[in-house]
Amino acid sequence: MLISNYFYASSTFQNSDYMELLEDRKGYTTQLYLKRFKEELGRIKLKGKTAFLFAAGVTISQSETRAYQGRYQNSHETQKSGLIIKETTAYAMHKYIGAVQANNDITYANINSNSCASSMHSIYEAETLLESGVVDNVIIVAEERTSFNTIRIFDEHQIDVIPGDGFACMVLTNGEQGIAEITHTKWEYFYNANPFYVSAEGYEKVKTAADYVKGHGTGTEQNTKAEYGLSAKPIAEYKSQIGHTQGASALIEVCMVLEDKRFDGSVLCTASGLGGFYGSCRVNKYA
Repeated sequence: MLISNYFYASSTFQNSDYMELLEDRKGYTTQLYLKRFKEELGRIKLKGKTAFLFAAGVTISQSETRAYQGRYQNSHETQKSGLIIKETTAYAMHKYIGAVQANNDITYANINSNSCASSMHSIYEAETLLESGVVDNVIIVAEERTSFNTIRIFDEHQIDVIPGDGFACMVLTNGEQGIAEITHTKWEYFYNANPFYVSAEGYEKVKTAADYVKGHGTGTEQNTKAEYGLSAKPIAEYKSQIGHTQGASALIEVCMVLEDKRFDGSVLCTASGLGGFYGSCRVNKYA
């Protein structure tokens, strides 16, 4: 499948198109930032049937939310928890679909919520949809808004990168012209009793030959050991530059690969998510 368009931004990385909208480098977006993103979405115009995939990071069940709320005496503390339930994720997706609906025939929509591998699963699903012929185009939108709860989890698990907000959009087609090509999408589940565990065996399941490797790079010693066994080639990573944008990270980093002048051939891009999820795709850059 071909990449026909993309745009992205992270609040801890000053993308030139969004630089004037960033208040600081603390990892949080502004309302102007969000407005600009919706305006970009509104400019997308495609021919034929289109699927809309929303990558949302972690969502949590209503039962878990109720259990969490039960520990607090007032709703103000509960609202500050940073918990995200499926309904609020669906609401966010609905807003973004509204931005593109006027110019496009949206015939399929879905939410992918596999924590840090969410948008990689969206890329995997996009290839499945395009190969089946049920749609002509796929729009993937990934969004991540950092909460204090996320920061707490990062601290507890000694993750050595800053969590940050991020947004990305990519348009994929089976057309004849594109910016680059994505092939060999893979998605695997590798069970382990610890949902935070990252294994070399999991990454091996989604390995594909390529000229370069762009690793997931979670900022943990365990992930580094597991992922660096993938290849004898140097593994590039971006999270030390942009922070960990979690559900949006895979899509943002594929966009960054397209602009990275160090890569002039095929690039294996990997991702892993809490609970034993692993995914990858190969980006074939044009000369």
